[in-house]
Amino acid sequence: MRRVKRSRTLRDQRVNKRVKHTGTAKRKKNTIAQKSIFSLNIMRYAAVLFSLFLVTVFLKEYVVNLASLGKPTISIEGNNVIEKNKILKTAGIEDKNFLFISPHKVVEDLMKIPWIKSVYVRKKLPNSVFISIQERKPFAWLENNGLKLIDENGVVLTPQEDASAQERKVIKGFISDRNYTAGEKVKEEFLYEIIAMLKDIKNYAPWFYSRISLLDVSDKDNAIFEMKGLPCRVYLGRGNVHEKMDNFKKVLEEIDNNELADFAVFDLRFKDRVVAKPIENENSSKKS
Repeated sequence: MRRVKRSRTLRDQRVNKRVKHTGTAKRKKNTIAQKSIFSLNIMRYAAVLFSLFLVTVFLKEYVVNLASLGKPTISIEGNNVIEKNKILKTAGIEDKNFLFISPHKVVEDLMKIPWIKSVYVRKKLPNSVFISIQERKPFAWLENNGLKLIDENGVVLTPQEDASAQERKVIKGFISDRNYTAGEKVKEEFLYEIIAMLKDIKNYAPWFYSRISLLDVSDKDNAIFEMKGLPCRVYLGRGNVHEKMDNFKKVLEEIDNNELADFAVFDLRFKDRVVAKPIENENSSKKS
């Protein structure tokens, strides 16, 4: 019995030694692994910090380089009437550092020029500024304490040495309490009825529109047109423009161009006919 107990004791001691040895080995492995992970994390953090340092240095140098660029390179497109010098002077960026140019502010300043309908400004590194302009197109001369050039939106434009502007129609007899200046938008709704009518005639009857020199709107119920190179006037009235143009065209097809000078009035205000008054009849009616 003693031998059996002794052998068991020896066996248990050997097992315990093996267990202790195995546990110690595992702890050593875990310690080594933890040290490796810690070292790897340290290296990662060091790499991140070094990268941030490099980026900071690069950005600092880049900003310094940008600040030293001085005058920007400015490109302008879309300006056919407005002079480049006027655009640069109004924008105020020609001598300004590229970094301190605000596209929003440039747009705000340029929109003060009456001829500009819309403008787009873009900055591009390292020092380029692009300005794209859409100009207003002159539509007619409006009688308002003198003749004022307006576009189709009723905005008063500054007179320019532009041949196309000189060929615009004249709107006479427009009544307003205000003396409009360049850049202002005409407020009277009646003007926009006139503009809409002229645009309708231009699209539907270009053969007639091209001959118009003046439109008298003194009588709001009767638009009176004067023709280029002819003494005759055309009474259009209000409404039914297409029908009236069709009737007038039929009459003109029956009259020789040389005979047009013999007529003083073409009255289109009637629905189913055109009344043509020769100059002789018009003069005799005035005398009587």
